[in-house]
Amino acid sequence: MEYIKTINEVYVIGRGQRVESNCFSICFINAVASSTATINGVTLLAGEQYKVTQTYGCVDTTQYDIAFSGAGVPQVTISRIQPI
Repeated sequence: MEYIKTINEVYVIGRGQRVESNCFSICFINAVASSTATINGVTLLAGEQYKVTQTYGCVDTTQYDIAFSGAGVPQVTISRIQPI
C-alpha cells in the first residue's frame, strides 16, 4: 500500500461563511455554549461535532455553508486532513 502525505489544518471561524473542504476528512466542532451552528443543514448544539470522512484515496470537494443562530458567540472549530 502506498502512503499519501497529509497535513492537519485546524482553524476557528466566527461568522457565517462557505468553507471548501478539498480534504480526506473534515470535522466541525461547536464548542461554544451559547450559539447554535448549522453546517449544510446539520444543526450543531453546544459541544456537538459533525465529521465527514472519505474512503482511502478519495478527496471530499464539498462546499460547506456555515450559519450561526442564537444570542451567543458564533464560533466553530474546523479540523481537516488534507493531502500535500
